[in-house]
Amino acid sequence: MELYKSVSGTAENELISIKDPSGKVGTIFVSNTHTLPFTVSVYFKDGSNNKTYIIKDINLPKASSWELSSPVLEFKPNEYALCIQLGAAQSGTSSVDVITKRSK
Repeated sequence: MELYKSVSGTAENELISIKDPSGKVGTIFVSNTHTLPFTVSVYFKDGSNNKTYIIKDINLPKASSWELSSPVLEFKPNEYALCIQLGAAQSGTSSVDVITKRSK
């Protein structure tokens, strides 16, 4: 199953909720839809808001994308959420399209 989400601004966004029973992700694809570069962080967050980073502050140039693939990025369902946070662009609002592909 694939999930599509458009994310903008610098607030934290959940890609997969802590209430989701699956806990398995195979691929995360992020595409910069803004006209300027900015940073991106992807992490797991537990119920106490502790973060475990998969990537932190990676630079995402304008009109570019990156893919993080693994046989399985597995985490404990009901204990962690999968989140993304964008850094501020020099002008305007940072924005990306995200595709998250689940593993079986």
